[in-house]
Order: sequence, then C-alpha cells, then structure tokens
Amino acid sequence: MTKKKKKISFIISSLKGGGAERVLSIIANELCNKFNVEIVTFYDQKSDYYINDKIDIKTLSIKPAGKGFLSKLFSFLNRLLYIRRFYQKNQRDIVISFMEGVNISLLMSLLFMRNKPFIIISERNTPWLNLPYTLGSFWGGIVYCLQYFLYQKAQILVVQSDKIKNWASIRWPKLEIVKISNPVFFKNKFRTSVSEKINKYYFLSVGRLEKYKSHVTIIKAFNEIKFKLDNKINLYIVGDGPEDRNLNQLIKSYSLEDRIKIIPRSNDVEEIYLNSNIFIFSSYFEGIPNVILEAMSFSLPIISSDFLAVKELIEHEKSGLIFPKGDYKNLSEMMLKLSKDVYCQREYSSEAYKNLSNFNVSKIGDQWFRLINDI
Repeated sequence: MTKKKKKISFIISSLKGGGAERVLSIIANELCNKFNVEIVTFYDQKSDYYINDKIDIKTLSIKPAGKGFLSKLFSFLNRLLYIRRFYQKNQRDIVISFMEGVNISLLMSLLFMRNKPFIIISERNTPWLNLPYTLGSFWGGIVYCLQYFLYQKAQILVVQSDKIKNWASIRWPKLEIVKISNPVFFKNKFRTSVSEKINKYYFLSVGRLEKYKSHVTIIKAFNEIKFKLDNKINLYIVGDGPEDRNLNQLIKSYSLEDRIKIIPRSNDVEEIYLNSNIFIFSSYFEGIPNVILEAMSFSLPIISSDFLAVKELIEHEKSGLIFPKGDYKNLSEMMLKLSKDVYCQREYSSEAYKNLSNFNVSKIGDQWFRLINDI
C-alpha cells in the first residue's frame, strides 16, 4: 500500500525579494517531489524566485497596513482571522512559517483551534537585536515578550546557527530546537579561482539598503583609502531600500560618484559576483547571510563585520577577514591590505570555498526532509 504524502504548508508574508523568501523557495522546491507542498502568502502570489509547478501558491489577499496605529492594528487582527479561517477550511499535516512576524501571527491565530496542524517555526535573524531595530524599543520589547510566550506553542523551532540555537535552548528549554543552515544554490556556473585583474565591480557589497546593514561603514572606509588605491578600483553596492538617498548623499559629499555606485538588485546578480574581486559585508546583526554564502560560491575573498554567527562561516585570517562592527578605519586597512595581496585573496577564498559543502542544497534539503519525515 502506497504511503499517503504529507501535506506541507509553508507560510510567509510574500515571495518578493529577501533572503528568507529565497531560502523558503529553495526548500519548497527540494521537498515537492516527496510531499504535497504549498506556499501560503499574506499579500499576493507573485514570486521573485523559481517555484516548481508542483507547488501551489495560495494567497490570503490581506490588505497591507496603512501608516496609522489603528490601521496597523486592524490589519494585524485581520491577518489573524484570515490565517485561522484558512487552516480551519484546509487541513494540513504540517505548517512551516518563516520570519518572526509570521511565526507570531500563525501561532496566535491558531490558539485554541481544534485539530491544529503540527507547527514548525523558523527563526531567520537575531531577535533581541532585530526586533528593537525594526519596531523600536517599546513595540520591539512587547513583541519580544509575545515571542517568548507564543513560541512555546510550536512543536519545533528551526534556527540557522549554533549561537542562536544556544540562546533559544535557554529561552525555551522544553521546545525542540533544530539547527538547519541556509542552502547555496545558483543556476549558473561558479567561478572557481581568484581573478588577478581589476574587475568592474572590484569591491562588492550586496544587501538591502537598511541602516543596520551599515553600508555607511563601507563607504567611509573606501573614502579613507581612495588615494592609496589604484584609480581603476571601484566599490559597488547592490541593493534597494530606504537608505538609498542617504547613502548617495554621503557618496556625493566625498566626491566619489565616479568610484562608488549603488545599483538595484536584479536576477542577474551572478554576473556581478563573477566580475568582482573582494566581497565586503558590514551588517550589525544577521542570521546566516545568504550573500556571504553566495560570495563564497564565486570564490570571492570576504571581509565581514563581527556579527553573531560570523565565525561559523569565516575564520579570521584563514578563510577571510573580520572587523569590529562599524569600525570603518579597521575595515579600510583590511581593504587596502587585501587589495594588494593576491596570495591572501587566493588563500582566503580557497578555504572559504571548502566550507560550502556544509551548505549544499541537497544536504540542506535532506535535513528538512528527515525532520519532516520523522514527524
């Protein structure tokens, strides 16, 4: 007798851009041949990423919140109602949610519901830093407390790093916590060696233009060494977001418009990686950044800030360089030194590339399969 396939429902706010959205799409694609998989979004069915035809994308068609407090409150309560109604009408074996806001909405909406599905929540960032930044200290504190009480209602919490797992194990000692990292996946071929020529996008940083990503640190660092670098060496920042105007104004104040460019992220970002020399990551807090894994896969030597889980990806002066968050002078020294040392570029990228086997799509997909299959 053929075993009935489990019905798996991934839920996320949208599939538009973002690292969590990309990871969810990759995992869903990996699992769709073994389970009946759907993706439920809050707002619309559009996706910036490839989704296998076997996967149903359903939307709750929730109207986005306005700017006022009452509008946001109404939208949140409406969201809870829509989620609850959906899972009351559509029985699923397992629901997997991504991101803090979605986790909290899902768990709250299913409180006291009969015949609830098995719930797996996935934490993609560093909550004690991310929540105060995105929501402010007051509301961030409230959500942090809500998170504490609601996460206990889930059956499994999936995290990306050992650091977050240790924190979560202390906070929720009775909750099963599993570490599964992000997968690395590209359609195109990888570059397997360091480029010795000065490429168009010499120094490269990729990421949403938010304050906590601290692209300001990279721009200031480049300004410190602009007269010491070959004048063909440029800095490219690839991304979109609310800090675009402020960053461009800073570039203009340094008269560096010809050497520092901010360009929107597109689906052709692989070509930019292929034509870069050194990757720089400057965020104040992260989970496991997809962009660092992407840079590793293209054999780019990496200079990164010392965010919480960085040492799970990079060993300082062996597989990359690590600088204190926000320290642009320290970063500038590393940028200058590494730009003049092709041997170190080659060594760092080679060692980092070896670490990629831990983030292989098939390996990560198999970890998710075993987690779900054992339920």
